[in-house]
Amino acid sequence: TRKKIKFFAEVKGVGYRTYYIEEGKASSANAASTDINTSENSIENNTIKIIANIDGTVSYYNKSSKTKIQNVLNILDEGNAGDSYDYSPPRKDNVIDSRNFESEIKIEKINDFEAEMKISKVMEVNKNTDDTERSNKMVAMKINMVIKINTNSRYFDLDVSVDNQANNHRVSLYIPNFTTTMHFREGSFGDVKTSNVVDYQNTLDMGWKELCYPIYPTQRYVYDIDSKLAVFNKGIQSYEIMKENDLKIHLLTTMDYMGKKDLLYRPGRRSGAKIYTPDSLLIGKHEFNFRFLLFDDKNEIYSTSDQFQTNLFGQYFHKPNSRGFMSDELTAFSILNKSVSTSALMKSQFEDGIIWRVKNMSNDVIDSVGLKYNSNLYEFDTEVNLLEEKRPNDRISEEMTADYIGEEYEGSGELFKTGKLTIHDLKPNEFINLKFKINKLSI
Repeated sequence: TRKKIKFFAEVKGVGYRTYYIEEGKASSANAASTDINTSENSIENNTIKIIANIDGTVSYYNKSSKTKIQNVLNILDEGNAGDSYDYSPPRKDNVIDSRNFESEIKIEKINDFEAEMKISKVMEVNKNTDDTERSNKMVAMKINMVIKINTNSRYFDLDVSVDNQANNHRVSLYIPNFTTTMHFREGSFGDVKTSNVVDYQNTLDMGWKELCYPIYPTQRYVYDIDSKLAVFNKGIQSYEIMKENDLKIHLLTTMDYMGKKDLLYRPGRRSGAKIYTPDSLLIGKHEFNFRFLLFDDKNEIYSTSDQFQTNLFGQYFHKPNSRGFMSDELTAFSILNKSVSTSALMKSQFEDGIIWRVKNMSNDVIDSVGLKYNSNLYEFDTEVNLLEEKRPNDRISEEMTADYIGEEYEGSGELFKTGKLTIHDLKPNEFINLKFKINKLSI
């Protein structure tokens, strides 16, 4: 009989740690508090509480910071008369809100360390949309949301499933009162401070070819300093700011043609050829993954994002007769600053070596960045650019220590590297590439 085993594992930096399953021995790995509580409409631990409302939305409370965000996570369905280049609503739209449909709410305490909340709905949405209006025929769209917490989490994870059977529409996740005047999103090179309203409200009246409205992409997260809410996504998402302070995250935007003309948001000629594209109707079941965090310190956003994007990977091996030559625990690379992340870790293109790219995720200069590498495996070589060409190392210092035993010892006072690096004055959103040689003695 095969069994699934869950436990809290801690692995430092880039590395591994070994846990042994031994019959008849009590585990100390999960000796932490098991403060998971559930009720007929809530799940909570010592830090956060999630309450399901009767309309299928939820309210999220951070007990330690006394912050909260209420009545979030309803689903909106809107018509889309646009094409593969641009979204554009029909001239007479019918916006459908999941709060108007019955919700089925199930609470489950999975074990002493985990709980989840399941919210299910069947929305009735318009089957089709043209440039004028949505059709009278309605079809069912099943929505399933699963909210998960564990005993240590300050956040909750959200898995959304949408079973789409309609054409030409947009399905979105709605978070009211997310922001006030400005918010932040992750761009390609750092956090982008973004206004909740666009500078030009009536661009078509100004002679523009297309309406400008507050729609933005984000790489991994979007957050607001005032509400203290950060929303993390997997896969690049687009979103809008509605009514100047509500967040609307697009899940599905479906269309039937590559190019159309005379759209409400883009009048005139087509952006592309009028080619039927049935695959872009996205018929079928689709999964989306998010994480929600009411943060105390902005640096929590960067560490939480890294953890969400790169989960621990576990591999089971039957215990051999000999433990072999591998240690039970090893850390190859680690970062000591919360606002600095690993952007890339890869093999050198031109020789046997490792390139470690680290990035200042914040909008502030960091005077001193602490890094650690395993000096038994690697030897720091130099800073390089993106072409792996050597750059000056004048702002990188490496800690050395003396192998001192006594004056009578012939090798006393010999210096060796400890594996600790310090980068000085790392600018906002700056990344730096560090090249390491492989220590031949470790092979």
